[in-house]
Amino acid sequence: MTEKTALSKVKREIFRIAIRQPRSVYKRLNITITDSFYSNFEDRLTKMQYGQIAASAKVAVYLVHQPDGIRSHSYHSLRHLISLGYAPVIVINGRHSEGEVQKLLSYGWVVIQRPNYGYDFGGYKSALSFLKNKSDPEYLLLINDSIEFPTTNQTSFIPRMENSNCDFVGIEEYSHVDIHFSGSEDYFRKLMEGKNIDQSNRHICSYLLLIKRRLLHDPVFVKFWDDFIPKSDRIYAISKGEVGLTQAIIKNNITLETLVNRSEYSDYLNGLVDNELVELCSILNTPPPIAEYLKIKSGQYISGNIPREELENLIFQLLLHFHSVHLFPDGLEKHFFIGIRKRKTYTLPDI
Repeated sequence: MTEKTALSKVKREIFRIAIRQPRSVYKRLNITITDSFYSNFEDRLTKMQYGQIAASAKVAVYLVHQPDGIRSHSYHSLRHLISLGYAPVIVINGRHSEGEVQKLLSYGWVVIQRPNYGYDFGGYKSALSFLKNKSDPEYLLLINDSIEFPTTNQTSFIPRMENSNCDFVGIEEYSHVDIHFSGSEDYFRKLMEGKNIDQSNRHICSYLLLIKRRLLHDPVFVKFWDDFIPKSDRIYAISKGEVGLTQAIIKNNITLETLVNRSEYSDYLNGLVDNELVELCSILNTPPPIAEYLKIKSGQYISGNIPREELENLIFQLLLHFHSVHLFPDGLEKHFFIGIRKRKTYTLPDI
């Protein structure tokens, strides 16, 4: 190690201890105090209004957090839900203009305005508390506004979810990776072998979930929400919310499935002709080192230096490794016949 490198490392450590750690402690303390206040006074700070849509045996909880203004895709999604017979319970996280709230009343059975804390699971819990004594739906959808849907008029993913034999249905499954992003050969070897997937963190993504009536009354489901404490911490919201709910369902042998799964991935890749497989390598939204590795591997495949199975397996592992809805910039409709696209441009962290 050179003297210059050592000095650089010392400076970074001093900056981390002197600047970043105090900022982090202050931020966490502020979040804890704010969350405690909201938790104690949420009933007083929450406003509920009935809208113009009639109650239904099918309910969709649609969570909104768009402080800069409600985007058109949200109204498009709400119209689609209403056309399928759903009564939207619109949960607004944080402050929005009165004009926007009034407009949303035209698209909802109920509009709930609450403090912006707890992320989507905090909003979902508020809606479920309202529904406890007001409705006993046959189907309950939980949706947040991070997705645009439907992206095509021919989409049928919600009816497919309703027709599932399972009580808990989502779009896709995800497992957190237990190693950091790395461009090393060891990283890619683990990726290819599927060794970097932590099954204890396996969960169904919460941007769109369908729960059937039987599960709504199941003691496991009821206890999960009774015990869940919303916090304004993204990692907590994922680990205790998304992961916690899915793991509780798995451990208690409750039936669950996703529309996009390992079988779908395998069938999709097997159905691509050679030039489509190579083209796919260039469009997947991955971190730069992985994008570069894909480019190298697709070049080796074109030149005949590696078999198709090796390239397919690499892409297959990426689909398990990352959210598939993030990997495809044009959404899932073209690839898996699911009319969903992420609202925000998804940027993976640089390595």
